[in-house]
Amino acid sequence: MKKNTVSMLVLGLLLAGGFSAKAQTEEERRIITKDYDQAALTKFINEQTEKTKKNRDEAYRLAALNGWPTKFVTEEGNHAELVGLQDDGKPLYYQTLNANAAFTSGITSLNTGGSLGLTVDGQGMLAAIWDQDRPRATHNTFSGTIGQRLSIQDAATVQATHSTHVFGTIIGNGNTGSNGNPNASAKGMAPLATGNAYDWNSDTVEMGLAASSGLLVSNHSYGAIAGQVSVGTFGAYTSQSQEYDNVAFLAKNYLIVQAAGNDRNDNGQVYNPTKGGYDLINNAKTAKNSLIVAAVVGLTSEYSEPSDVLMSSFSSYGPTDDKRVKPDIAAKGVSVISSIDDNNSSYGAESGTSMASPVVAGGALLLQQHYHNVNGAYMRSATLRGLICHTADEAGDWDGPDARFGWGLFDAKKAAQAITNNGTTSIIEERSLSQGASYSFDVTAIAGQQLQVSICWTDPAGNVSSSADSTVPRLKNDLDVEVTKGGTSYLPWKLATTNGSPSVKGDNDVDNIERIDIPNASGTYTITIDHEGSLTSGPQEYSLIVTNATEALGADDFKFNLFAVWPNPANSEVNINLVQDSSAPATVAFYDIQGREVLVRELSQSLSVINTNNLSAGVYMVKVTQGAKQQVKKVVVNK
Repeated sequence: MKKNTVSMLVLGLLLAGGFSAKAQTEEERRIITKDYDQAALTKFINEQTEKTKKNRDEAYRLAALNGWPTKFVTEEGNHAELVGLQDDGKPLYYQTLNANAAFTSGITSLNTGGSLGLTVDGQGMLAAIWDQDRPRATHNTFSGTIGQRLSIQDAATVQATHSTHVFGTIIGNGNTGSNGNPNASAKGMAPLATGNAYDWNSDTVEMGLAASSGLLVSNHSYGAIAGQVSVGTFGAYTSQSQEYDNVAFLAKNYLIVQAAGNDRNDNGQVYNPTKGGYDLINNAKTAKNSLIVAAVVGLTSEYSEPSDVLMSSFSSYGPTDDKRVKPDIAAKGVSVISSIDDNNSSYGAESGTSMASPVVAGGALLLQQHYHNVNGAYMRSATLRGLICHTADEAGDWDGPDARFGWGLFDAKKAAQAITNNGTTSIIEERSLSQGASYSFDVTAIAGQQLQVSICWTDPAGNVSSSADSTVPRLKNDLDVEVTKGGTSYLPWKLATTNGSPSVKGDNDVDNIERIDIPNASGTYTITIDHEGSLTSGPQEYSLIVTNATEALGADDFKFNLFAVWPNPANSEVNINLVQDSSAPATVAFYDIQGREVLVRELSQSLSVINTNNLSAGVYMVKVTQGAKQQVKKVVVNK
């Protein structure tokens, strides 16, 4: 891989006017969507519009005949609304399902004043929610320097606490009004971002339209009423999950974040009773390309071990019928403080996966912002989804994923560090695999650390389940990753065939994220990505993530290497060694991620020590110039 070329490109972006202070401008959205098949998206939107209207009209016709309510409040206090019919003809009702929340998932580390020194607060970023009715857009938590930061996008007129609370968790700033101090415990994940709010009617149509215009992240804290779901629908791949996967596949940078549901221990009601508390994920939440979020209790101190993460009493367990890992990730969803709609300064605590999902959505938005700050571009949704699962903190009773916590506790700090360290101690690449092709390369593990290798891809929509508990894989394109060293082969995690049993390692033919963990790694390993069977819809794009390793140098890497720099990451100083010609005069310049030159030094000898005490923590491009030769490398400075 041509690391030197990549570094020069990044520096070129920096020096040619810097990174935009306003991400997701019209030009940014054009770039986000430039590779989208807009004709296919338009076709999907038109077909979905007709399908949704027909389905909803039929549901309301049957409601009038059968006396079904169209809106009501459940015994648990959830607001429910008839939105259509399920695949089996039953009514489909959608129901509503943060300082400590941000701390639990490491998000405060990215925010202004955080330990990473990044000042990533959602500046210029746009989030969207689909939810019950509409949030209280005039709430002080949505205020900004140029007015309210929240825009209502459809015809909903009724204000709701649920949507107000959810969006406050994503973009709220905790403002209590002109005479009040901010409520720090109610500050959202991305307090400087803007937001678009939609009600949950015609969600897939509106999602397609928003994605076609460059939306990167949306939150969906609602789902079907479990008591209205047939036993065979739990864990099944439905037409709703197929529709969500279609949107994601057609808009490859768009990540859909969904709440897992609150159907376990539901006021003594047991759903899908023969599954021992498992197999409760249903309808759109079984989508392959969405990020499904479980709810856990918030941490009171820094994460140190899996037992720190306590499952909530209500969060729905998976897996899907074909044994995919669902939910994908966990976040705080118990007693989350955020805005409510009583008045413009009111805040309250709520619990549910509805509260956990916006924590992840807000954190995902910040990771996109940080990636853009470092690289001048946004991630594919597969990269973002894979990164979140790759860097999760272990939770549960055994190593690897499970059907309760997914891949573990969301850790935005570790994900941001992987982005920052890309090219040094981590590798993040967006690639494509053609029919019959494979890709291999070597990495050198950081001795004693856990080498982790993941691939993730946005899979074409699968076939709707035709029978209850069908184990037929819904995966269309079966990519594989394998790590080898000598005669030893390391394979990815997959769920056991029996619910509640430890995960195993082997050939995974159901998940569109595969992760390999190698504890106490040392030496050189070979990573190989290939596929089984035929690839549908042409070459399959995928994202590769490796942490605690450096790419092993090949012959091309030695053809041009002007200087070496270490340690990386650095603390108070870095060493720069001129490796080709130490006699010719040379200079070194450091540039921050805005492209500003922040440090310049003459290099008068082959080995120079550069003091970095006056540099803030962050990512820097280091350019060494010696005569007509120049080379750029990335250095991370920690404090």
